[in-house]
Amino acid sequence: MYKLLYSLEQRSGWVRREVNHVFYNYLAGLDPTGVVTLLNYGYAYLDVKVQPLRLAEEDEPNRYPLQLYDCVASAVDLRGRDVLEVGSGRGGGASFVKRYLGARTMTGVDYSEKAVAFCQQHYRVDGLRFVHGDAENLPLEDGQFDAVINIESSHCYGVMARFLAEVRRVLRPGSHLLWADYRQAKRAGDLKADMAAAGFAVVSEEVISPNVLQAMRQQHKRSREQIDGHVPRVARRTFYHFAGLEGTYFYNEFASGELVYLRMALRKA
Repeated sequence: MYKLLYSLEQRSGWVRREVNHVFYNYLAGLDPTGVVTLLNYGYAYLDVKVQPLRLAEEDEPNRYPLQLYDCVASAVDLRGRDVLEVGSGRGGGASFVKRYLGARTMTGVDYSEKAVAFCQQHYRVDGLRFVHGDAENLPLEDGQFDAVINIESSHCYGVMARFLAEVRRVLRPGSHLLWADYRQAKRAGDLKADMAAAGFAVVSEEVISPNVLQAMRQQHKRSREQIDGHVPRVARRTFYHFAGLEGTYFYNEFASGELVYLRMALRKA
């Protein structure tokens, strides 16, 4: 069932937008107290010589999702910058960028009304705010930001080119888009073509599928416990696939190479 739904999403941008809108609003209602504040697949270091990301004790349970934010957002120096995250979800990533990476201001935009309402109530950090908005029609003025972060969100959008045009519009000259997400391997070239056509130059890029796959393995037990503790039994199998538990559709697609996870830092030309 999940594979069929994913296939339909790939065929229609409108279906993709609407299905994900309904899904993420439903998800936000399952956890009103904020047990889950990050939803990405995470990032694990494969080189044992790499120094682990230093986290406060309260952030340690979210180590792997936060390491993905650090991997993507640290591609440029964000200290003293005005930063926007498009697809801010439950807000844990935006909070991390503001608290750890020194952004002067941090704005999170998300299409889920319930997720934005949760973030507005849950976070009390100076310089951090959340607003409801559409990634393809951002409710923000031109040239407001020094960087836009977009992590594991763009696969939900109807038209990638519209999102990229909006990002370019709200960025100041010479500023950056810090992006990571998965795509079908056979379509990765189309993604790069879209970015070039939108007026972005690649500063750095890498395939991080092995790091993401290892993070999925490391988080399997915790993710399973969270789903079983919050999701009605009838919907749990769908959420197992969504969370990328070992043996599920997305996990297997990454393992086989059919899906590839990419990280890119791009500069507004």
